[in-house]
Amino acid sequence: SDCSTTSSSETNVASPVDRSSCSDSAVDGASTQAEATRGAECGGGCEKAQKRYIFEVGCGVGNTVFPMLRTNNDPNFFVYCCDFSSTAIDIVRASKEFEPSRCNAFVCDVSSPDAAFPMAAGSLDVVIMIFVLSALRPDKMAAAIQRLSRESISVIFAFLTF
Repeated sequence: SDCSTTSSSETNVASPVDRSSCSDSAVDGASTQAEATRGAECGGGCEKAQKRYIFEVGCGVGNTVFPMLRTNNDPNFFVYCCDFSSTAIDIVRASKEFEPSRCNAFVCDVSSPDAAFPMAAGSLDVVIMIFVLSALRPDKMAAAIQRLSRESISVIFAFLTF
């Protein structure tokens, strides 16, 4: 995999990886592939709540991630977050607010076409990119947006204009 779930090295990200092939440490408490698949029905008419997955690209030190986790205590809410900086991810993981059962923080370069995400393909509800596009080379922006938008129902982004 080109995405690191450890904080020791900066690596790349791009096409999604089937979560069922990941180790528990790589998924950090995320649900199984079957739970993440959109439109899957619970057998026998059960009333199981659907998991919700958010992915923040360019999370920095968690200034968006932690308020989301603080204000949403739903056990079916899970946040993936990545940043190009291993230092930023180390800070997220060292925070007293970081809970691996509710959040997976990893180092990624979303501009790399060889990158891989630790979540199941198509399992995301929302991708958040705040001021990420302005940090990418202009010739890599469109491909990064296209890759991320295939994995989510919604993509929310803010960017700087010059």
